[in-house]
Amino acid sequence: MYKYRRVPNKTIYVSDGDLPVFQRAQELAGGSLSAAITQALHGFVTAKEAQMQGLSEIKVRVGSGDVPRYQRFRGALVARWQHQLGTGAQVEDFTVYRTAKQALAVHRRVHPDWKRWSDPKRWASGENSVWSQDWDVDWHVGWNGESASGSSDWSGSGGTGALEVYDSVAALRDELPAELADLVEQNLATPEVEDLDI
Repeated sequence: MYKYRRVPNKTIYVSDGDLPVFQRAQELAGGSLSAAITQALHGFVTAKEAQMQGLSEIKVRVGSGDVPRYQRFRGALVARWQHQLGTGAQVEDFTVYRTAKQALAVHRRVHPDWKRWSDPKRWASGENSVWSQDWDVDWHVGWNGESASGSSDWSGSGGTGALEVYDSVAALRDELPAELADLVEQNLATPEVEDLDI
């Protein structure tokens, strides 16, 4: 046996200036203005509750090449860490976020170490033996961080990016460098806001 509960009618007052927005929302919702309003309120509540938890919208670049691809979620920054790879011509960046579901999202990016290539001491010392082998990997990125296609998105050009999600610091520790895991554990144990009686 099913019981139906009648939802009381709600009256919404709309100014003349906002009427076009409501009419367009109704069209986009297939004729149901209440569906459009409900969907908008769900988004509003989700965003406000995330904000109360200290979360904001995070968008990270993933994949490789000049055609950008992004993944988006709500999270809060926990830690950043970087180390050099191989000959030191490339670096690996890690950015760790706490997500809305209390998981740890790790954005991992490998890209050329442009600070190293632009170091005058490197050229003064005649160190150029790794030029060919390392430059071949990311030949399409110029010194100013622009790709051959003209993209100025230096954050992703000339490298590869991936987003990995872990349930806990212990799970993260099994897969990532120990220094990064230690930093994440330390930062999670430190209050994000410290109230001072001063």
